[in-house]
Amino acid sequence: MVSQEVIDRVKKFISCYSPAEKLIDVDNSMFEKYGEILPHELLVLWSNFGFGNYGGGVLKLIDPDLFKKNLNTWLRGDNPNCYPFMITAFGDMYYLRMLPNGSEEVRLISIIYHKEKLCSKSFVDFFGNYILSSDTINNDLKASLYLKAEEVIGKLSNDDIYTFVPSVYFGGKETVESIQIADAYIYQDIAYGD
Repeated sequence: MVSQEVIDRVKKFISCYSPAEKLIDVDNSMFEKYGEILPHELLVLWSNFGFGNYGGGVLKLIDPDLFKKNLNTWLRGDNPNCYPFMITAFGDMYYLRMLPNGSEEVRLISIIYHKEKLCSKSFVDFFGNYILSSDTINNDLKASLYLKAEEVIGKLSNDDIYTFVPSVYFGGKETVESIQIADAYIYQDIAYGD
């Protein structure tokens, strides 16, 4: 049974990041595998909507099994207590890290800058506050640049992200003129070698 608090947080998230009309259905095996591991908010979103674009594509809920290899690559080794669950339109990856003391934290790997940061010391705080804040929307999600890119380059499919060419990590610029569309999974994989 899902608590009213979880339902309220999901409604708040959806009011900020509405799900796309065409999302990818989540297989029942994912609920069996992650039902006791991942937060209820994610499971409710998976069950009611699916993987793919939220907020027009500024965020994507992702298949943790598919993106686990990329996460391990960026973290430089196998991390069985880390679960990727969301990426930005520019490919940066949010993941849940389960700590040995039973607590959790949500972290962000910036594929653009090859950096990592702590976002929140709990998923509840991340989902109910951090991801909804104007600071996150403007900085992590690059909302204004996303809107310009969508207008100039086009909308993203559930599998695509915007990338900068040349890579910002190697001196490229965060401008609409330098944006291209790429497959999210493939880009994250090859960007590690930038």
